[in-house]
Amino acid sequence: MIQAAFFALTGDWAVFQGEDWFLDFSVTDENGTPENLTGYDQLFLQFRASRDKDSNLEATGVLTITAPATGGVRLQILYATTLGMTATEGEYTAEIAKSGTANSRRRILWGNYELSKTTIG
Repeated sequence: MIQAAFFALTGDWAVFQGEDWFLDFSVTDENGTPENLTGYDQLFLQFRASRDKDSNLEATGVLTITAPATGGVRLQILYATTLGMTATEGEYTAEIAKSGTANSRRRILWGNYELSKTTIG
């Protein structure tokens, strides 16, 4: 399991077109202590063609807080979504926020992705 610190972990991933993609990880502080994610109810997972926030949005995925008290998170993008992606590479970001709480939006994971049009198997 990957551990992401609240200062945002980075990771580069291969996404296979037409297949589900997911990643389970824990959000921790700088000492490795799990962050309590209770109350974070706005969840964002975006795949873009480049780092420019105004660049083409390739896809949105599902970000789920699986274990709020211990920082458990799952990122997922389904096969039907990956099938429709056209950029062969780009950047993804995962962010969380609390509704009604100013300045609560936090980037918890980001990195580059490469879209492979060939599946393994």
